[in-house]
Amino acid sequence: RLLYLKANFPLEFYTATLGLEEQTDKIVEYRREAERDGFKVNSLDLNRSGVRFQIIDDEIYIGFSNIKGIGNEVAHEIVAKQP
Repeated sequence: RLLYLKANFPLEFYTATLGLEEQTDKIVEYRREAERDGFKVNSLDLNRSGVRFQIIDDEIYIGFSNIKGIGNEVAHEIVAKQP
């Protein structure tokens, strides 16, 4: 199933995989693989990033909850106050 998703919906596959992974080493590995396949994985953007990894304009953005020291509650507050 994962191979089907990766072959047919690669952007969504990488976004979901990055969002579900908890180990930093694996996140780095998946990020490099996504970039090798031609997808841009952007760093945190104060105005565009969401709570978790998400797709905006066919690019992947890191979410606030993926930053060490920021939990889901704080991430939701930050996103609620974005312009």
